[in-house]
Amino acid sequence: MRQRWITVGVCVAAAAALAAFLHTERMDPPSHPLPAVPGPGLALDGEPRGFVTRTRNDIGYAAWVTGDVAHVGALRLATNSPAWPARGLGDATGVEGLLAFPDALVLTVRRNPLLSPSDRLLVVLDPATGATRWTADYFDQGSDLAFYEDVVVLGSRAARSTRGLDWRTGAERWSLPDPATGEVTAAPISGPDPAVPLQDTRLFQIVHHDTLHTYDVRTGTLTGTLSLAESRSDAVVVGNTLVVNEFRRAVAYDVTGATPARTLVRADDQHSVTSVAGCGAGRICLILGGLPKVRPSLRAFDAATGRELWRAESPESHDTTIGTAGTSVFTAGALYSPTGALLSDDRDTWNSSPRPSLGHVTDGRLIELAYTESYSSDTAVRVSWVSTADGARTRLGSVTGDPRSCSWTERFLLCARRGALGVWALA
Repeated sequence: MRQRWITVGVCVAAAAALAAFLHTERMDPPSHPLPAVPGPGLALDGEPRGFVTRTRNDIGYAAWVTGDVAHVGALRLATNSPAWPARGLGDATGVEGLLAFPDALVLTVRRNPLLSPSDRLLVVLDPATGATRWTADYFDQGSDLAFYEDVVVLGSRAARSTRGLDWRTGAERWSLPDPATGEVTAAPISGPDPAVPLQDTRLFQIVHHDTLHTYDVRTGTLTGTLSLAESRSDAVVVGNTLVVNEFRRAVAYDVTGATPARTLVRADDQHSVTSVAGCGAGRICLILGGLPKVRPSLRAFDAATGRELWRAESPESHDTTIGTAGTSVFTAGALYSPTGALLSDDRDTWNSSPRPSLGHVTDGRLIELAYTESYSSDTAVRVSWVSTADGARTRLGSVTGDPRSCSWTERFLLCARRGALGVWALA
């Protein structure tokens, strides 16, 4: 199992009026619905809200809140029947994250700190039965989570420590105290997709804003340090390269110290660096966001040398997530070839809000969810396959549900809809 990071916080995508583009054929859902998978579904009591779903091996997992209690359940997607019944997990105000690993289901929930020991709770469950293995309290402010093959790493600035916890029991295997003074911030490892584990055993932290510490995550042993120019900016690790986002510029450091630091990009007064991620073997991608009416730019760099490989215009969007499928790159509903050529070429919708979304299915195929109104539980969503080779779309049909809640396999689509879960077959 590879590392997984859950960013503590909520990314809220704003929806705007769509009259300017409702005429476009791209965003108009087709008349024929996708075939719903018949079956009893998952029994849900009360008025469930805030659904998050994940899939693995044609099993769908869902988490939600009813009243002030978090719940989780699992569905066999082929028969739309419970793999195990829904169960309550204790007090919660909302679901923050859900990850489906081969050997564990990981849930994070928000709680009222006036009624609970902390404002966040980590829950690790058995994916085969839904039984809770262990839980851990933590606070949103200054905390970070990482998931490795051997341990779960929980960094808490409130507790001024970083701990390695056993996957099966939650028992502490090692602990790193924060320095007596100064701050500690995590430098997460960027991967192509949260569903794809990283083959890495290193843990990175920036101490006092000017020193990178590298640890062996299996033992908590310090294995290296690297001096940095003082910065209070976000950072991410891509391979052996630490990229520090300093708003107007992005600076790259070799974590081994073998080569000097280099500036990847320096933005002008109309742009800033809004997103940085790994985007394929040995590549770093970043988005330079612009002021209103200034087109954002997606750029790719060689991670080892810092050389710019290509740049392309990018759609305006509140979602600046960078995804990969093989050697192709996608962001904000736009797909790019390995050389930066725009493959999904519907530029007439680039100022549309909300933007259609793309998600990884296989290295050769993406799923596109396009919709013509603001997010809700009964939004009409058009579903298409998109080829990563040439951007060609195969329209599959439409569903009614909340597109923010959807997850998928090569065969099925799972979404929340009007206080329930819907399962559809993907031809």
